[in-house]
Amino acid sequence: MTRREKGSGALIISLIVFSAVATVISYMVFFKTEDGIFENNKPTIEFDDSLIKAGVGLNSFKVPITLRDAGIGLDEVIIRLGQFREQRDIFKKKFEGAPQGEVNLEVGGKEFFADEGDAIIEIKVWDKSFWSNNSDVIIPIKIDKTTPKISVLTSQHNGQEGGSQLVFYRASDQNLAASGAIVGVHDFIGAKAEIYDPAINLSGIFGAIYTVTPGRGIRESAVNIFAEDSVGNRKIGKFYNKIAKRNFKKVSIKLPAGFSSVEVQRLLEEVRAEEDKKIRDLLVERGLTKFKVAHALMPVAGSPYFRFGETITFLNGLDPASTFKSTGFRMESNEGASVLASAEGTVILAEDLPFYGKTVIVDHGAGISTVYAGMGSINASLGEEVTPERAIGSAGQSGFFFRPGVFFELRVQGEPSNPLEWWDAEWVKTHIFDKITEIKKLLGVTEISPL
Repeated sequence: MTRREKGSGALIISLIVFSAVATVISYMVFFKTEDGIFENNKPTIEFDDSLIKAGVGLNSFKVPITLRDAGIGLDEVIIRLGQFREQRDIFKKKFEGAPQGEVNLEVGGKEFFADEGDAIIEIKVWDKSFWSNNSDVIIPIKIDKTTPKISVLTSQHNGQEGGSQLVFYRASDQNLAASGAIVGVHDFIGAKAEIYDPAINLSGIFGAIYTVTPGRGIRESAVNIFAEDSVGNRKIGKFYNKIAKRNFKKVSIKLPAGFSSVEVQRLLEEVRAEEDKKIRDLLVERGLTKFKVAHALMPVAGSPYFRFGETITFLNGLDPASTFKSTGFRMESNEGASVLASAEGTVILAEDLPFYGKTVIVDHGAGISTVYAGMGSINASLGEEVTPERAIGSAGQSGFFFRPGVFFELRVQGEPSNPLEWWDAEWVKTHIFDKITEIKKLLGVTEISPL
């Protein structure tokens, strides 16, 4: 073979090799492979942006982020915080080819970023492919480190265990979201003071009715006011209040024949709890409407069989079947006697419930509602506006109530409170209407008589 022939053969082999390599490279560049280091599937980023849509404040919280890659697997994620043309890495993690990764990104807190204002969070993730396929998400956020301002305006808050109180206060913040009274761990949301009196239509003035649930050992130091902004910054304000302790009686009641201890326990512990939650949820969702109470609530007619706050032990023969704390008054009366609405309001529930029996709930505004249960019949319809002394049902026995009458509750934003106070004209005057007058004088509000 001549040197020229050898050279031609080498050239042909080189061309074949080059062509094969070029084909492979072209395939890798221009065509997607399903797996392997040359795949070009981008990883995905999943998270709930509603968690940080409102902004970031002084309280830190975690945002779950899920990262996935359908190809060769995840390589790395970097999360950056950007503000005023500066960027800072706040999270990094390697995944070593895992198909899925979870990140709980902690945001917020005093040291989260130096300044208030607009910022961005950038999430960027790469896979382990030859091309380092990547995806990124940019989330605009607001950083707010200013706590709301709050101060009490009313002077007298002398209450008792199981009773109610009204507090007026001033609250302000550019992004104020909620305010009200704190009793232990329970928030009683406040509303603009004008729901109590249209003349108090001043910005930043609020009122809240709260109650101190008996049996929870709530001290006066645990009763405060609060204001919270849209990013969760909360300001707590202390104010003068007194809680007089009360001793509630213990009562034993014999069950009629036919009740089993197991069924009684189920009704009192399970069914009653479910219905109580239903009532609480309904009243909280209802919100705070215009206060319609114009005077003391009219007491429910009848003789008290058991009262608010009492510990009731039901006896099956001589043996205790179950025990519960009464959240209202069971008033005995003649079968079929009219049950009258205690004050003006709106019917927000009219149902026959397994434990409460035939039940009507009337909303009187500002979080105050009355419950009429265990009746013989219902004579009101959902959404109906009722006036005081309007017959909304008749006395009887239904649900777990086995003697003719009506079970009456007064609730403050869903929490049972002692109705005795609201039946007392002097208490209602001094603890509700005198406070409304006090706050109007303090703020210099003068009423304009209608033409």
